[in-house]
Amino acid sequence: MSVALVPLLVFVASLTAAVRSQESQSSLKATAVAKLLDTLKLDAVAAIEDQQTGRFAAALYYPGTQLLVVSAVHPQPDVAAQRLAERKYRDVYLDLQGSATRKGRLFVLDLEADGLKRTREGGAAFDQTYIDGANQISYDGDWKTQKMTPAQYDERFQRDDKRYAEILAALEHELTRQAGTAR
Repeated sequence: MSVALVPLLVFVASLTAAVRSQESQSSLKATAVAKLLDTLKLDAVAAIEDQQTGRFAAALYYPGTQLLVVSAVHPQPDVAAQRLAERKYRDVYLDLQGSATRKGRLFVLDLEADGLKRTREGGAAFDQTYIDGANQISYDGDWKTQKMTPAQYDERFQRDDKRYAEILAALEHELTRQAGTAR
């Protein structure tokens, strides 16, 4: 192998690692949740994320267009658990979105219901997240407008995407459980 080829191979390997680090962790989970919602003919789902803290997750689904997902501590965990048992998923979603407590709430607007994407091509729609009901970011690739550095934008994307994948896993578990009882 030529000595001149070594730097090129190192560059290609680092570029591949950088691209891989930008891949969405939530993509497969969002697709799975959307398929389960379609199969079960549901437009909403909710699940307990952490029983000890009273954290719940819920999603509204608009087939083929978007998933609206929220994760927060429910103000009345017993009420939320009862609504889950009754499969009143939309009510849990509305409770979480309407709660006065915003601290720790994550809201994800997943356009196309395909997981978070770091950026969108052309004029396509883009995903958004809100932390604590206010700290918003649009994943449109325009980090400058959002007063961020590229590193800050990437760090926020990776953190939001990881958390979103965890939330989707809880929702997928609930849907899989429900699909098992529907048979």
